[in-house]
Amino acid sequence: MSEPDAHEERLSEYERAVCYSTIPRLTHPVTFGLIVAYGFVLLATFLLMAHGLNTEHAFSERWGPIAFGVAVVAGLVGFMARAIVNQVHERSALTEAETMPNVESSFDDLPDPFEGHVLLRYPRRHAGDTLEITDNRGRTVYVVMRQHGGLRWELIEPSGETLLTVESLRGEHSFAFNVGVPRHLLVRRADKQTAELKRRFSFGASVVDISCTQNGAQDYVFRAGGFYRGNELLGRIYFIRNYAYLDLRRTALNDGTLVLFTSMMM
Repeated sequence: MSEPDAHEERLSEYERAVCYSTIPRLTHPVTFGLIVAYGFVLLATFLLMAHGLNTEHAFSERWGPIAFGVAVVAGLVGFMARAIVNQVHERSALTEAETMPNVESSFDDLPDPFEGHVLLRYPRRHAGDTLEITDNRGRTVYVVMRQHGGLRWELIEPSGETLLTVESLRGEHSFAFNVGVPRHLLVRRADKQTAELKRRFSFGASVVDISCTQNGAQDYVFRAGGFYRGNELLGRIYFIRNYAYLDLRRTALNDGTLVLFTSMMM
């Protein structure tokens, strides 16, 4: 298990605030409603074109192909432009954050917006079946060991004791755009089931229902990179430079939310 390095890359407080609060407001991913609306436009223009070709109706025959072509091009340009704008906003915010000095502990008289949060991370690129989860200083907090080709894995404490066992009940094939989130996972602690994670069927961004039984039944939802209980935001998963980060209220860190974070790279 790794020891913290003096030169270990750390997330600054300013970068953390940008990733947690600023970028989600600046970026606007493609929504399911927008896709449905665009699909109706394509269908309508296609039917107009087909009607003209089949009936030789002058108006439909002339304007149907034009309308369909315009709809296709406009959709491609619109979605590409939206993605580019999102990338520009995100990179601009991160570039500004990276140039700011780390102000950690410099203003002790100001309230800490992340007080009561836990910050965990792991490298976005790793080889083999072992993954170390560390804190922001590079100290190992958990070790994940994958088994059976990723259909099962264990979450191990630094002492070497197995904390959780996770079993994937279904593969990852889905119409959802953002891959890397579980379809159906069962979480056990000492052979007792403590959490279940299920991804809802969706043509848009994935939504995962997290049901936990430890310390009383609690239900959470993971959507658009955030953990929610009802409409209350409890934390986020975000990616910056070489790491994936879990930034979550300590009271919401449990077997279900922790496993979802680890499962995204398994």
